Amino acid sequence: MMVDELNKIGIYFISYTAVSGKEDKLMESIGFTENKGHIEYIIDSRPQE
Repeated sequence: MMVDELNKIGIYFISYTAVSGKEDKLMESIGFTENKGHIEYIIDSRPQE
């Protein structure tokens, strides 16, 4: 339903960063597919506890 509503207002490209092994099945059930052409890079400089 969410994707249909976004399409109605002209949004046709939707991306989402999923937690591997945790959100995969949910995102696939919505209609997302893995973007195999890209790798996500981050810098996480939060102090470790």
